[in-house]
Amino acid sequence: RNGRPIGAYKDWVPVGISSLKANKNALLVYPNPTSSLLHVNAEYKALEIYNIAGKLMYQTTDNSKRILNVSNFDAGIYIISVRDMNDHNLVKKFVKH
Repeated sequence: RNGRPIGAYKDWVPVGISSLKANKNALLVYPNPTSSLLHVNAEYKALEIYNIAGKLMYQTTDNSKRILNVSNFDAGIYIISVRDMNDHNLVKKFVKH
């Protein structure tokens, strides 16, 4: 659209595959799926886990917790949200068996 407003948006920013770069701060959680322990590879200020309905299931600000016990969670899909040391929000989903 040559930078012209589209609908309710004021600015138009082209986005494409060529603009994607590897993020060295990307969040990695494994194994996925898991049945009990979930490993988190990121340093964080805050970590939260939500079930698929949006209910907060777990939260911590203890950056030393890199292995989380999710064995008491019901089987399903969960969202893990991390606020990293630079205040960026990183989000991943994982499956609990």
